[in-house]
Amino acid sequence: MSPKPSPDPETIKEVLGSHPELVEGDARFDQADPYVVALALEHARSSYSVTVIADDDALRTACDSFGIPTMSSAELVELVLGA
Repeated sequence: MSPKPSPDPETIKEVLGSHPELVEGDARFDQADPYVVALALEHARSSYSVTVIADDDALRTACDSFGIPTMSSAELVELVLGA
């Protein structure tokens, strides 16, 4: 079974229930962070290996609280380049 391209609304509610700080009150556009965490959470629950690339502290904190590994973009570049 392949992963779904978008998270279930209930998973998004779960994420936002635990981490409302992922949505800024004055944002003029739909914010991706809750969707990123929810999708990663669903994949992890389906036994996929997931790591979220995140430089934002709120996103990293939310992922950590659900046991989802994160790495910064600098760490990813280092990993890819073998530096």
